[in-house]
Amino acid sequence: MIKNKPAADVVPMTAKREQPILADWFIIANPNKIIRPDVPRIVPMLRTLQARVRASEKIIFDIAASIRVGEVLRDIPDLIVEQMQFARAPFERCWIEYDAEAVWRTVTNQPAATADLSRDKEVGLLVDHGSVNVFMRSFNGTIGMLPLVYHLHTEWPLADQLRFAEKLGVSRTGIDRWMWGSVSEQLRQRNPGYLRALRDTSMVELLGSHFGPNVYHGAAGDFRNVVGFLLMLNQPRVTQYLRVPSTRGWVGNKPRPFLEHNTVTMALDAKSQLVRLAAGEGVGDLRRRHRVRGHYCHDETARTYMRIAGCVHDWTPTEADWTPALTMPVEEREHWVCRACDGKRWWRVQHERGDASKGFVDHSAYLVRAVEQARRS
Repeated sequence: MIKNKPAADVVPMTAKREQPILADWFIIANPNKIIRPDVPRIVPMLRTLQARVRASEKIIFDIAASIRVGEVLRDIPDLIVEQMQFARAPFERCWIEYDAEAVWRTVTNQPAATADLSRDKEVGLLVDHGSVNVFMRSFNGTIGMLPLVYHLHTEWPLADQLRFAEKLGVSRTGIDRWMWGSVSEQLRQRNPGYLRALRDTSMVELLGSHFGPNVYHGAAGDFRNVVGFLLMLNQPRVTQYLRVPSTRGWVGNKPRPFLEHNTVTMALDAKSQLVRLAAGEGVGDLRRRHRVRGHYCHDETARTYMRIAGCVHDWTPTEADWTPALTMPVEEREHWVCRACDGKRWWRVQHERGDASKGFVDHSAYLVRAVEQARRS
């Protein structure tokens, strides 16, 4: 078990770097201390994930920014549905970290159970080519990992949905409520058709043979958070980045180099700006090229090896005929093969592509242009 330094040494995330972030703790954690007893095969997977976190671009939401995202999740979940096609990481592989308790308090409007030191303090999302692994650190210093993988913009075959629902002991509508968490009823009352939006555009895979009630309840609304944070990263009108270089400090009881990262701050009126966007009064801005209404597909081999063997897919780009295409520009890649299991992955476009310099038009939603905006001081 990895412990924090004494609470008296903790400083705000936006202050001079004196404390490790969750990524610092995770990359040095003993994989045997992270897994649950029923999923020992994930130990090699965790070692691979630790290496990927170390090499990823890291983006940290400070406490205030985490609260702003929580306000959006709580008050305008409809916007998540309407804009979720833009929920993409700014890098093919990146680590996104946020203050878990700040988000939970904001979304649920409940006080923290301060006596429970096992509650989550920070959550980290490793987003790797659209797949998301979720890690957390509790107030007692324990590092954990959810025994599941989220796949953004990915086709979820009906047979796999039914298998997932059976393990959770719920209906497919129960999956929807689980994915949305505490805002599911609010969303159902506003627009019942929106409730299944996450399940219709994404896939979830379990990594363990048993998905207990503690994990089930603890992960409720978790995927909603993933989508919400990714959407906010694609709104440069309301977000700013501060580069925090690598320094050296204490991680546990040893001096180690801290990972460099970007700290995210958000405008105080972030929610109101997004409400205006949802009302069609403004235009959204994207940090990078996006495609509209497409989704990833995985063949049976890729899905089976992830679900049964815990394969951490190592995707290599290919041509449409599955021959290697290592020199193909990133924005043109649409087919991949896993080096480990030979599973296949491809991008299925369901909407016309536009000029990346001008943005894309989705006639059922909003005009989105990639235009430069003056930064807030």
